[in-house]
Amino acid sequence: MKSSIKVILITLITGLALGCASTRDVPLTIHSDPLGAIVLMQTGYEDGTQSDWILLGNSPVQVTRNISTKNATTISLKVIKEGYFEQIKAWDIDDFFKEHKQQDRILWVPHLVESKASG
Repeated sequence: MKSSIKVILITLITGLALGCASTRDVPLTIHSDPLGAIVLMQTGYEDGTQSDWILLGNSPVQVTRNISTKNATTISLKVIKEGYFEQIKAWDIDDFFKEHKQQDRILWVPHLVESKASG
């Protein structure tokens, strides 16, 4: 009897440890209108710090990133294209993974706004 309880406890503990993994693979699809924008990603943390912006590529971007959830509070994506205003989309960490679960990926299609040089 005691050995079966030990097996159940070990199984439960292992399941909890795997279910609470601190990283997750997340497919990201970012298109921009117009195409060719530089796409960057940043993570915000509980202590108020942020990671450096990580280059994902030029749109359209389809990548899978291993996202660490340890102490993370936000995930942000940014697109930059010369002649256009930059755009940033930010999620709190729970909403980011909720959207990932619902769509099986993160999808963002920012419509860039042309900047007018004053002169």
